Amino acid sequence: SQIALNFGKKPAFITNTMPQNTAGEKAEIARVFNFLNLPFFDKTGDNKFTGSAVKNDSLSLLYRPLQAGLVPNVTGMGLRDALYLLENSCVKVRFNGLGKVRLQSIKPGTKASGQVCLIELD
Repeated sequence: SQIALNFGKKPAFITNTMPQNTAGEKAEIARVFNFLNLPFFDKTGDNKFTGSAVKNDSLSLLYRPLQAGLVPNVTGMGLRDALYLLENSCVKVRFNGLGKVRLQSIKPGTKASGQVCLIELD
């Protein structure tokens, strides 16, 4: 008989084991954190998209501004959320890799004018 992986006392939260650089739709991130029983502070107001931050042993969802006509910051997002935001900003997208966005070729806040943005996922 094997012992269940989740048997025993839960470990204390340690900063380097908390989710780092997570960004995307706030409702989905909150649902995952709640499912994993990770307490967090919601500092986003009514913003639909967010990024997470870890400070000491606290996990927070932070306000991530989105402005019409400007290229959004999509680092830390999955491909689906990044494509949604970039294409709705009138930016064409090319991507390489799998996972979360690590780099974007157009600086966030740049005027969106139909240019091509290359995103690298890791």
